[in-house]
Parts: sequence; C-alpha cells; structure tokens
Amino acid sequence: MAILVLPAILAGIALLLFLPTVQEPLFLILFTTLTAALIAVWYWSWRQNGYDWFAPLPVICYGFALYGLSVPTSMLFDIPLVDFRYMPGHIGAAAIKTLFLYNISFLTLLVGYFVGTRQKMVRRSSASPTDWNYHRLIIASAILVGSGLLLFGIFLYRIGGVSFYLSLPYDEAMGLHYGLGYLVAGWVLLQLGLVLLFHLAVHLRSYRFKVAFLGLTVPYAVFAILSGRRILLVTLGFGCVVGYHYLVRRIRFRSLLLVAVPFFLMLIFVRVSRFYPGVDLGGKLSLAYEAVSTADPTHLSPANLEFGSAFFLTQDIIDHVDSKGDYWNGRSYVQGILNVIPSFIYEGRPMALDEWYVSSFYRFMWYSGGSFGFSPLAEGYINFGWVGPIPFFFVLGLGMGSFWAFFKSLPSISPPLVFLYSISIWFGIFFHRVTMEWLFKSAFIITILPAILAVLWAGRNLRGASRVPVAKPVRSVVGADKGTLAIARGKR
Repeated sequence: MAILVLPAILAGIALLLFLPTVQEPLFLILFTTLTAALIAVWYWSWRQNGYDWFAPLPVICYGFALYGLSVPTSMLFDIPLVDFRYMPGHIGAAAIKTLFLYNISFLTLLVGYFVGTRQKMVRRSSASPTDWNYHRLIIASAILVGSGLLLFGIFLYRIGGVSFYLSLPYDEAMGLHYGLGYLVAGWVLLQLGLVLLFHLAVHLRSYRFKVAFLGLTVPYAVFAILSGRRILLVTLGFGCVVGYHYLVRRIRFRSLLLVAVPFFLMLIFVRVSRFYPGVDLGGKLSLAYEAVSTADPTHLSPANLEFGSAFFLTQDIIDHVDSKGDYWNGRSYVQGILNVIPSFIYEGRPMALDEWYVSSFYRFMWYSGGSFGFSPLAEGYINFGWVGPIPFFFVLGLGMGSFWAFFKSLPSISPPLVFLYSISIWFGIFFHRVTMEWLFKSAFIITILPAILAVLWAGRNLRGASRVPVAKPVRSVVGADKGTLAIARGKR
C-alpha cells in the first residue's frame, strides 16, 4: 500500500509548493507523479531485494528517470538545453502528452513485471545446481573476442584506418555504420567476449584471465573514449560491475559512488571528444576540465548527455500524428522484421522508422549521416496512438519479471547465468532509445542470442566437462538480506 500512497503524498506536496508559479499545471502534475512513483518503486524494490542496486525494478527506474524526467526537469527549473528542438520558455501540448505517455508506460511495465514474477511456470523451474563446462566457456569468450576483433578490423580497413575514423565528426562516423553495420557488430561481439572473460576471471580467480582482460579492455576503452562512443563504455562497464556485484561481493553505496563519479567524469570527456574531433588530447582535457570546474549545466545535465533526445523526438512524432493523422497501423513493426535482412542482401528493404524520422524532419542531419535514435513510446504512438506503447511495455515487464523470478529461484549462481543477466539488464535502461527493429536485431540477434548460444554450449552435465564445484549457499544469492548474503564461489 505504501508504494501507492507515497507517490500521491509527494505529488501533493510538490503541487502545493510550485503550482502557483507554473504556467502548465498539468505538466507539473505529471512530472511530480512520475517522480514520486519512481522513488517509491525504487525504494520498495531496493528493500525487497536485500538492498540490491541492480535488480530489474531499480534499473528500470534509473532508465525512466534519465529519459523521462531529465528534459522536464530542465524545463521546469530553467536548466539550459542544447538540443535545437527545444524552444526555451515553452511547454507545449506535445510535451505534456509525452510526459503522460511516460507515466502510462511505467505503470504498464510494472503490471507486466509483477505478472511475470508470479507465473507458475517460473516457480516450477528446477533450482538444482548446474555443472558448467568451463573450458567451453573460455573457448566461447575467445571466439567472441576474436570474431569481434576480426569484423571491426575489416571495418577500419575498409574505411581507411583508425586515424581516419578518429578524425571524422561524430555524425559522419555514424553515417559509415549504416552501410557497414554488419562489420560494426564486431564491437558488440568483442564487448560480449570481454564481459564473459571478466566474469570467468573473478569467479575462477585466474591471474592470467585478469591480465588478458586488462590487456584487451584498455585499448578498447581508449578507442571508445577518443571516438566519442559513450555507449561502448557504459555497456562494458555496466556488465563488469554487475558481474562483480553478484560473483564477488555486493557493491555498497559508498563503493558505487567511487565507481560512478569518475565514470561520469570520463563521459564528460567523451562528450567533448565527440563534438571536437579535430582538437588534440590536451585541448580536449582542458575543455572537459572547464565543463566540470565551472559546473556548467550544459555539459553536466543528463538531458544534454543523450538522454534528452528520446523526449524531443516523441514530441515531434505526437505533433506530426495529431496534425496529419498519419498513423502507421503497425507498419513499422512489419518493416522491422524485414530490416533484419542485411542491406547488401535486400537492397530494396524499406526505410527504418528512425531513418524515416531524420530524413523527414531534419534532412540536413540525414545528409550528414546523423541520427537521433528513437523511442518505443514514439513508435507505439505513431502506429496506434495512445494505446500503442502499452503492449510493448507490458511484454517487456513480463519478460524481465519472469527472468528475475527464475534468477532468484536458483540456490547458487555461476558466471554463465550472471553473464546473461548482466548483458540483458542493461536494456532496462537503453530500450528508451530504440525501435522494435533495433531491439530485435541489435539487442536480441547480435547481443543476447550469441550469449545464449555460448551458455547453452557450456550447458550442464556434459561428458568430459571441466566442472567447478559450487558450494550451496544458505539461501538464494539474489535478494539475500543484508548480513546473510552467501556467494557461491568456484574453486580454481
């Protein structure tokens, strides 16, 4: 009951304090309602899961806070926004409708999540410990790393080398990815292999694996920083932090700050690298230091660090649909299935929804190869109006709830299961920037499916397996109360 009462109380207090000074009361009502609901759900889940920062519901709340609240916060408190689609001092009907969609989508996702956690098929799942073939897991990590390096090496060779790629403005570099996307997938495979290698290294306590991980990760991170690819750093860092959290020891708040603060500062530098590709390293460091030392909200606000784009493009789509009645009636989902076929095989494939958006609304960016990503809220609205996002968010919540219930039912954990969880839970944040096509092609086919195949290949009770004995803990590792956490560790 408290999870429902607390949002109402906080929203009422905020309205009493700020309502007389806001031009759009409904916008403030929606803002305070979503804010209070996120805080209440996050705190309730955090307590229910033994103060676990990386359980699905807290991660979902992080995503909704970053993508759903960063722009409204800037609008209400006059924080400068660098996005050219923003009109200062103006909160229009599309902004109110967008914030309403975030409220409805969060509620729908919660319903799907709680339905998923209570499915009988999940509760009947076998909870017996699993013997994994660790030799095969090591080979799978090597295959992922090797294939990733090969594909991305071919990509760099075809475009003219590393120095040429780093000298390009960000939009032009992204334009190269559309024609050679199957080679850029090498980044994802390399990342999967590094995350799996990290999990094996900390679980098996292998010095050689730790050295191999650092030797591969350092140049990978340097390249991502210099090329302005924040998403590569975030996903790799997130997967490793989650692995350490479940395989070694729980990360407490103080430790989380020690990791998050320098990581956030590094993202500021990456943003500078993205927008000033011709500046030397010293100049980039000076610009990043100036942004941090002056506490410039233009650089520090999450709305200006990619998290605001989805909100603005959803406004554009709402304005477009409301003014022209241009409903797609599910066409983008059908096209998304066809667009899984590579362009060099299916040359006449239809334009993706995010491509249509840029080419129709911002042709100057389309010609330079730039993109804004997209949003499942905008895709649902352009297809079926107000009810469009509901099926997507319900199914997403259902899947996350079911997987979490299965994860909690296991009496012990191991690197393969944590590996699957760590690369999947990240999409609880990142799905706010994608279409159904991207989610199916990039998230499932390129990311999750190879990980599933690697885990299945090293499945249970294989003949000749190099089994690592697992000590059965007192209770489930996931969701253990503070002070009673028992991590199942393997012996080298």
